[in-house]
Amino acid sequence: MAVITGIVGSARKEGRFVLQVDGAAGPTVSLDIIDRLQLRVGREVDEALAARLVEEGGALAAYDRALNMLAFQARSSRELKRRLVQKGEDAAYVDAAVERLVAAGLLDDAEYARQVARSKVAGQGASRRRLQQELFKRGVERGVADAAI
Repeated sequence: MAVITGIVGSARKEGRFVLQVDGAAGPTVSLDIIDRLQLRVGREVDEALAARLVEEGGALAAYDRALNMLAFQARSSRELKRRLVQKGEDAAYVDAAVERLVAAGLLDDAEYARQVARSKVAGQGASRRRLQQELFKRGVERGVADAAI
C-alpha cells in the first residue's frame, strides 16, 4: 500500500502543497483538503483515499484556473463556465468552482452586467438594444441584463 512520504509547499502557487506518495510527486492540495482528509506524513493511501485525492485535486485545479481567469478579466458565470470547459476542465469541477466563487462573492453577474453597461454607454454611447446584445453574447441572463441597463 502507498504511503504519504511528504507534504511540500508548491513552488508555483502559494497556499498549495504537493503530496509526495512513496517519494513521487502526487496531487496538489490546499490546507483545507489536508485538514478535511486528515493527511499527514506516514498515512497510508488506500484506493478510496486515492480516488478522493484525484477528485479533490481536480476540483482545486478548476477553482485555481477560474481565479486566474477572473484576475485577468471580469466574466459572467456562464462565460467563465464555457471558457473553463474549453480549456479542458471537467464540467462537474467547473460547476463546483463557479458555485464556490459565487458564494465567496467573487463572481456576480449583476455587478458584471452593470460594469459592462456603464462602460459601453460612457465610452461608445451604445444603445439599449446594443447593450442587451452585448450582455447576452457575454452570457448574462436577460433579466439581469435589463436590470443593469
